[in-house]
Amino acid sequence: NFTFNFGSSFEYLNNNNSEATDTLTPNASSRDIGVYTIVDFDKKGVGFNLGIRFDYKNVESQQMDFNNSYSSFSSSAGVYVERNNHISRLTYSSSFRSPHFSELFSNGLHHGTMRFEVGNINLVNEKSHQFDFKHQWSNEHFGIVLNPFFQYITDFISINPTNDFYNNIYRIYNYEQFKDVILYGLEVNLHYHPHVLHNLHFEQSYSFLNARNLDNNMFLALTPANKIKSTVNFETSEYNI
Repeated sequence: NFTFNFGSSFEYLNNNNSEATDTLTPNASSRDIGVYTIVDFDKKGVGFNLGIRFDYKNVESQQMDFNNSYSSFSSSAGVYVERNNHISRLTYSSSFRSPHFSELFSNGLHHGTMRFEVGNINLVNEKSHQFDFKHQWSNEHFGIVLNPFFQYITDFISINPTNDFYNNIYRIYNYEQFKDVILYGLEVNLHYHPHVLHNLHFEQSYSFLNARNLDNNMFLALTPANKIKSTVNFETSEYNI
């Protein structure tokens, strides 16, 4: 009834501007290595999983005279119950995210976003704790999935607009770090296909996300808007089309 998984990963990333005269980030490189283990248990519709991971990352840029390392543990624990076409799952996870090149070193016009971005070499690891609950039920013709979640983040890395402009055209954005941030939201998915026409499917989904900076009790900039999506799908495979 138990399954054990062990693994590791390694990533090397090199940013080289070659002969470019106008750059957003300097030449830099990063090395990231991680090791993890996961334990799963499943018996008669009841199960749980436990996981732990350690990551180490080194970021170096000779142009910026910068050489720094970031490391942290992350973990997860979850339990689920499956009964009579109902599946309920509750999960807790802790994680971290180290700053990347753009957040650390940016100093220039980002043509993809039409804004002038300024990095921050003093950024530290972003750490989070998340709880999410997922319940799904389905029968021959109807299905529903509910997924509320809540996440608490410390040292949250964000890019924020200022009141200053570059060349009086492009707004200047600074990468900053907030002490306490909460994210919470909900995802709902509905799926229906009528009994008289099994190859016709109606799907409806709704999702929203709220992100609040507890330092000043303000909403975060650039938070995605609420989203409603409706889909009608007609499968023609059984007609040999």
